[in-house]
Formats: sequence, structure tokens, C-alpha cells
Amino acid sequence: MADLFVSYSRADADTVRRLCEALAAEKRDVWVDWRDIPPTAEWREQIRSAIDASSAVLFVLSPAWTGSKECRQELDHALARGKRLIPIVLHKPDIAAMPPALVELNWIFLQADALDTGVRVVVQALDTDLAWSRAHAELLRRATA
Repeated sequence: MADLFVSYSRADADTVRRLCEALAAEKRDVWVDWRDIPPTAEWREQIRSAIDASSAVLFVLSPAWTGSKECRQELDHALARGKRLIPIVLHKPDIAAMPPALVELNWIFLQADALDTGVRVVVQALDTDLAWSRAHAELLRRATA
């Protein structure tokens, strides 16, 4: 099982490659199509299987991502499987064109010239179990009330 499946537009591939390398340096197992789909494999099935096997799906948002039919299908599959969604903004997309499932989440803003900062925030997000944190806070509140 991979830590992360990366959904991105090919138009953003250069920065996404650097992002994936930085996440791998942080000991994160990243699934990305250019490396993990074998030659001649049925690529859509490989993508669906990789989303199923991942702990979370990282969406690298940009106007190109918003306009991509394939990226939207990856989001739909991740939603259908109840995956944890991690939206990072590479280039601010048109909010009106964004799917509600991603608009509702707090975005991580990534700047290509400050990749290390963005990677630290992504790693922090991966390491934070929000449901557990909320349950812990509620239990603590009850215990001290």
C-alpha cells in the first residue's frame, strides 16, 4: 500500500516530479503514473487500483487539473472509495470550476520556488489523524469538565 496517490495534470509534470522526489526523501511511498504504470498495462485500471491501495490521494490543483477529465475521474474514484483527500494548490484554479469535495477542504498552497515548505505541510497533514485528534479533544473536554 502506498502512502499517497498523486493526481495531477501533465501540464504541471515538472513541479510534480520535484514534489514526488521531495516526498520520497521524506520516506513517503508515492504512487505516480510515470513511474508506476508498467508498459502496455491498461492504465486506467492501474490508476483505479493504485487509488484503492493508497492511504490518501494528493490532488495537485491548477487550472490544468480543473480542466482534465482524467483528473476528475480520479477524484470521483477516490470519493467513491472514501479516501482521504489532500488538496495542494500549485496554480490557483477557478474556484467556481472546482468540485465541491475539494473546495470544502483547507488547501495547502505550494510554491514551486519554496517546495520544501509545502512538502513539510503535506507530511504534517499525512501524519495528522484528524478524526483521532477530534475524538481526543472531546474526551479531554469531558474528562476535565
